[in-house]
Amino acid sequence: MKYLRKYNELINYSEGIFSFKPLGDVEQARKDSLVSMRKFLQRYSGIVDIDSLTDQQVLKKIKGFAYWAKSPNSSIANKMAYDLYRIAKPLFESFSMRRENCDRCKGPTNNTTIQSQFNHQVICMKCKKEEKLDPDYKLAVEAEQEAIRNGDYNYPGFYPNYTPIK
Repeated sequence: MKYLRKYNELINYSEGIFSFKPLGDVEQARKDSLVSMRKFLQRYSGIVDIDSLTDQQVLKKIKGFAYWAKSPNSSIANKMAYDLYRIAKPLFESFSMRRENCDRCKGPTNNTTIQSQFNHQVICMKCKKEEKLDPDYKLAVEAEQEAIRNGDYNYPGFYPNYTPIK
C-alpha cells in the first residue's frame, strides 16, 4: 500500500493510553488497528456486542467519532478517534491492478494489466504498447524515477490527464 511508507508507526489504543508500535506487515497492522478501534468503541460508544460489527462498520463508527474532533466542543475521545481513524483508514483502502476492462480503452484486459507511466490508470498491454510510442514516454519514465529518488512515492504521473496521441 502506498500509505505504508508514510506511516512508520501505528497508534495502538490500549486501556486509555496511546502507545506506539512499529508496523510489520499490512495484515498485522490491520488486525492491531481493529483491536484498538474495537476497544475504543467498547469504552466510549456503549455498544455491548462490539464483536458483531464488521471491520467496515467499526471503521465507519470511528469515523463518526472523529468527525467531531475539530469542533470547539469536542472531547478527548473525539480527538483519540480522529487519530485512530487517520492512521487506520489507509490500512483498509485497497488498490488493485486487477481489472476486467482497461481504464483507458475500456477493452478487456484478459487479466493482464500494468500501470501507465503518464498517470495512475491501470491499462491493458495493447494500450501500453501504444503508450511506449508516445514521444514523451522516455521523459515520463525519467520523471517518475526522479520523483521516487526524491521520496515522492505518490507521484501523480507526468501527465495526470493524459490522453494518447492517435
